[in-house]
Amino acid sequence: MGLRRFTAASLAISTLAIASSAHALNVTPTDNAQALANALLGSGGAVSITSVSYSGAAHASGLFTDGPLGLADGTLLTTGRAIDALPPNSSPTTTTANNLPGHPLCDALIPGYTSYDASILTITFDLAASFNGIQFNSVFGSEEFPEWVGSSYNDVYGVYLNGSQVAFDDNGAPITINGPFFSSGSVVLTPANGTEYNGTTGILNTRAPLAGGSTNNLLQIVICDAGDTAFDSGAFVSGLNGCIGEDCSGTVPCALIDNDGDGINSCDDCDDANPNTYPGAPEYCDGVDNNCNGEIDEGGVCAPVCVTVQRGTFGHAEDASIYPLSPNYNEGALASLRTGNTSPPKKALVQFDLNFVPSGAIVTQASFGIFQEYTTLQNPINIHQVLAPWTESTVTAGSLNNNWDPAVLASFTTVSGTAAHAVDVTTIVSEWVYGIEANHGFLLEEGASPALHSYRASEHPNVAQRPYLHLCYFGGDGGIVGGH
Repeated sequence: MGLRRFTAASLAISTLAIASSAHALNVTPTDNAQALANALLGSGGAVSITSVSYSGAAHASGLFTDGPLGLADGTLLTTGRAIDALPPNSSPTTTTANNLPGHPLCDALIPGYTSYDASILTITFDLAASFNGIQFNSVFGSEEFPEWVGSSYNDVYGVYLNGSQVAFDDNGAPITINGPFFSSGSVVLTPANGTEYNGTTGILNTRAPLAGGSTNNLLQIVICDAGDTAFDSGAFVSGLNGCIGEDCSGTVPCALIDNDGDGINSCDDCDDANPNTYPGAPEYCDGVDNNCNGEIDEGGVCAPVCVTVQRGTFGHAEDASIYPLSPNYNEGALASLRTGNTSPPKKALVQFDLNFVPSGAIVTQASFGIFQEYTTLQNPINIHQVLAPWTESTVTAGSLNNNWDPAVLASFTTVSGTAAHAVDVTTIVSEWVYGIEANHGFLLEEGASPALHSYRASEHPNVAQRPYLHLCYFGGDGGIVGGH
């Protein structure tokens, strides 16, 4: 043990020398547990972290980008210094002795050996209801390779889910230096592995079953030296996400796994729990890197789509007046709408079909417009939300039965002669699009003593002066507008 330590100390490379070298891998040392846990997460929201902790040397952990072998950005845990994982491989025996104890979780995986310099990240999390387990990708590398493979210096990397170890080698045993990943042709040598480590595994995909909707789950990622503190090892871990399907278990090379069935293996898929996210996928305005190019919502997909729903131009609209003095009388076929005129006064109904708006779209603006063609008094006209379904060909005052919300959504004041009126209705239209409220349209009523007001209906020959709803939105299916 003394000889190994002496040799390691004499051959250790300096931080400055490593940091100044050109390389693809980037490492930022940190022992901030929340930062380490956040870097580990994949996209999509399957895993919700509720608490975190880190135990180990402050310089032994860090964040990485441009991971080895193309591994997605994530978290690095080492038995030495995180910065020493950077290429080039200037020394075959890079070592930093942290002089820390090992950990019982490591000892349990390598019975008969003593562990040292443990680094452990502990995460408590909830799993979304639509998943059957968790998954993540990792690469384990070491300076113990090749000289100390098969010896008592059996460095180990383990992952525990709710107390059970879930990361395995090809023989179903824990992942160690003495296992098949380092004693067969599957080991990836420097410089091909893109790290300082003499040898690494390929990218491994680990899956573990877990009940969807479960809470307060415990994930522990641990790495330890074995036999002594010499010759560093490191575990690069990324893409913690949900797993879908019946085979959420085991550890295999990521090239053999396509968890979401989109035809892209988990080595190349930036979110292997989402079949709509993969290299070359269309980009949507959803805050997600859908096409795995490292950019979010690029290409103008978040530019709002604006459209005007109006019978005869785009989409579908219906309108009618209801006549309380004749509760069974339908006025849906008339070319004009009316409010006031009688006591109790007439009321006007207008509704617009919004089924063309993509699911998940965000409404940024909506305005309702109507053309006044006649008035006897300059009165306020209040607009309310209708609370029951109706159609213009059948609706009557009796069938609607006062099913409208007394709260005023918006209002305008009539003027002498003819005029176009437009009011902001963004809030209620957003609620219709999101499904918070059912879309049964608007009701217009007098806001003062009854007078006679008429407006051009969707049957009016002047198409430009028919009632309309102008709205702008972004997101959903990428801003592609469809209609009826």
